[in-house]
Amino acid sequence: MQAWNAHPVVITAAVTGADVTRADNPNVPYTSEEIADSSTRSLEAGAAVVALHAREDDGTPSGRPELFRDAVERIRKSAPDALINVSTGGSGEMTLDERLGGLAASPDLCGVETGSMNFGDGTFITSPAAGREIISRATAQHTALEVEAFEVGHVIAALRLLREGVLPDPLRINLVFGVPGVWGMPSGITGLAEAGLLGPDQVHVHCNALNDDEWRLLAEHGAKVSISPETELNMGMGRPVFRAAEQHGIKPTLSCDIASFNSGDLFTQMRVGLGFHRWAETEDMNLRGASPERVTSSAETALEWTTTNAADAVGLADRIGRIRAGMAADIVVVGGPGTSQHPRLHPAGSIVFQTGPQDVRHVLIAGRFVKRDGTLVGVDLPKLLSAADAGAAGLLERVAKSGRELPGAPPQGWQALAAHMIPPA
Repeated sequence: MQAWNAHPVVITAAVTGADVTRADNPNVPYTSEEIADSSTRSLEAGAAVVALHAREDDGTPSGRPELFRDAVERIRKSAPDALINVSTGGSGEMTLDERLGGLAASPDLCGVETGSMNFGDGTFITSPAAGREIISRATAQHTALEVEAFEVGHVIAALRLLREGVLPDPLRINLVFGVPGVWGMPSGITGLAEAGLLGPDQVHVHCNALNDDEWRLLAEHGAKVSISPETELNMGMGRPVFRAAEQHGIKPTLSCDIASFNSGDLFTQMRVGLGFHRWAETEDMNLRGASPERVTSSAETALEWTTTNAADAVGLADRIGRIRAGMAADIVVVGGPGTSQHPRLHPAGSIVFQTGPQDVRHVLIAGRFVKRDGTLVGVDLPKLLSAADAGAAGLLERVAKSGRELPGAPPQGWQALAAHMIPPA
């Protein structure tokens, strides 16, 4: 693999950006004269392109055409060979016409967002229709386009527009990853739907980063969702998506995910998941200084996540998930002498809030015991645990000999993974 600097690099200078103020850096230019001066100095320092956002004198983002014209004319006067790119983003409060004010300055390029996103604590909306309108107006005046991609889903959308002939060749993409509020991994939901591959035979795990359109697609195609609350909370993946699933009519299910890091049992997932669900339901009330008189999600709800909902998700609702005549005898029996099992005042509450793997007395699969009286049937557990310990030690030893360290992902590792997930043009 060649080094990143094996070929010439084109440098673009965005001297203001969309959301940075002098409170962040006292040198941020506001007036068109200041913006032009900073741009000119950047060009003299080696930049080939300047990306312009207009500001009012107080630093407020602006779409006024006269401000763009003034800055562009000043830059062209001092640097006639420079390429000038104007933003069509502006701010989330602008109308589309205001966002397009920079086109009046006859720039060489303009940006176009190919999707909406969370931006910090706010939401920046670019509907598909708005994106197409920006492209249409720019191409009508022979202004080249640069896609502003804040997450990989925007790249996928740009590729689709290119294939449809909406975006003209060549495709230019500015990857603006790392913006607070934006999850940078692709979901793949839109791509699956467009390829006709999204359907009820799928269970999607870790849906923390999905937007409303992707949730709508999952619901429309009957896809299922699994939540790993212990992993998602401990790894900072975002809020478990119980509310989003329920709002779109999707029954949540639970999964353990990384058993080498977490408990690895569904009792814990029910406890953690129900605790988060109740917190999310009452958060607004708590922030107002009030406390709820009752909670609306019950222990029975959590049991449904791991029984009836789970059976439905894997397409076996007619065979498992319930204790009923004619169903397969897949049964877990809990109890025993543990203090957590006594007294048993509320069966569902005892299972969700007080039961752990140590309390599982019997497990039957299709009526056959695979665990009986607390002991696995036909399994040498001490030998199995010893093999697990030896395997983990051997793995870490090989990692250490390779000169690498665990835990940790390589720098930009998520972005590199995302790049491999972009479908070919």
